Amino acid sequence: MVKRGEIYYDLRYEYPLGNITDKLIIILNKIHLPSQDIIAVSATTPKSSHKYNPGCNHRSVIFYIEANKDFFTNNTCVQLFILNSGKTITEKIFQERLDAKIIVPKGILKSETITRLIKCVTDLKFDVPEFLHPYLF
Repeated sequence: MVKRGEIYYDLRYEYPLGNITDKLIIILNKIHLPSQDIIAVSATTPKSSHKYNPGCNHRSVIFYIEANKDFFTNNTCVQLFILNSGKTITEKIFQERLDAKIIVPKGILKSETITRLIKCVTDLKFDVPEFLHPYLF
C-alpha cells in the first residue's frame, strides 16, 4: 500500500500526452485503499534558465524543492500541472509494475515538505478535476 509523499522511480512513466520516459514520481493520495487509483506526479530537474521560489509556484503550477533540502540532490520541480489531466494509475497496474521492477521505491519526503506540497495542491484545487478531490483532499 502506497503512502502520501513516497517517491518511486518509474522506468516507464507516461505523461498525459503519451510520451514515455524514466522519472521519479511522488504519490499524492491522502489515504490509499487497495480499491483506489493512485495519483502520482513526476519530479524533474528544471532547466537552469528558470528561476523558481522554494515551495508553491502558482503561475507555473509546480512545487519547487531546493537541492539537498529533502530527498532530492538536485533542484527539483514537482510537476503539479499533470493533475489537470486527471490521469491516475490503477492499484493493479501499479502493483504489477512494482513486481516487474518497472517501478522501484526510492524514499519518502519529509513530513513538513509533504504538508507544504499538499497545501500547494489545495491552493490549486480549482485546476484539479473534481473526481480527484476525494483522493487528494
